[in-house]
Amino acid sequence: MSQTCLIGVDLGTSVVKTSLFDSEGHVLADATRATRLSQPMPGRAEQQGDDFYAAALATLQEVVEKAAVTPASVAAITFDGQMAGAIGIDRNWNALTPWYPSALDNRYVPYIADMEARAGDRLVALNGSLPFMAPRMLWWQDQYPDLYRQIHKVLMLANYVAGRLANLPADDAFIDPSYLTWIGVSDTARRSWSEELADVCGIPLAKLPRIVPSTTVIGYLSAEAAAA
Repeated sequence: MSQTCLIGVDLGTSVVKTSLFDSEGHVLADATRATRLSQPMPGRAEQQGDDFYAAALATLQEVVEKAAVTPASVAAITFDGQMAGAIGIDRNWNALTPWYPSALDNRYVPYIADMEARAGDRLVALNGSLPFMAPRMLWWQDQYPDLYRQIHKVLMLANYVAGRLANLPADDAFIDPSYLTWIGVSDTARRSWSEELADVCGIPLAKLPRIVPSTTVIGYLSAEAAAA
């Protein structure tokens, strides 16, 4: 089949779901892969970035094969996924931490109170909601300082997988504005990071990704990923 196609990948807590569409929005193929969730005790939950990357690759290949389209006909691959977590990468885009999914892993919760004590009403006024990613960064900083020093960027799951598929340099790590209220140090109305909140809460902006519009082409599928 020769036509322009689009692919959407959803990185959920329990399943990675990928769909291939034609240019008019008709679904031509679907694929899913279950993901692993480790919950060794109440309040602790971890998932592995490698698992999501592998599931994304497998489902991408499957939908192309099911729809009988050529890879060259795929004009774009888009990603969405879990929002209220965090994963830390080094300068080579290697995951240094698990993905901590949403509120299932609540070891960060005491650090929300710390941010509220430091920032007061300005926290919600600027960020738009209570934070999720930034208190996890404070947790790492407090409990795992050696690990924290090695973390170059802190990402959401979809951004981690998309950037890895594109073989992006870590300095090109990205996030789109729809995630900002989940972070904790955003000036969400201005779609930017808040130096005020970052400074008062002790969050280095250098560890956060660049903010880009959701329609931005952040890269292209790497030769390594395409050959997998």
